[in-house]
Amino acid sequence: MENNSFYELLLSKKDCGIQLDFDKITYDELYELSFIENIPDSIVGDLFRITKEAVRKKRYKLGIKL
Repeated sequence: MENNSFYELLLSKKDCGIQLDFDKITYDELYELSFIENIPDSIVGDLFRITKEAVRKKRYKLGIKL
């Protein structure tokens, strides 16, 4: 069984045509992407089709500061 990262899971969903909704991302999911997997805000933004500033704003709102 493969051990894919959460980022890879989201990317595969996006590649299959599933639209990802950043408004529904949880603290744990954003923490996983930003802190554990060390995915830059710009890459997270590309994944969800939003700006890196919007990602940073949500991280700060949720208390996830790098």
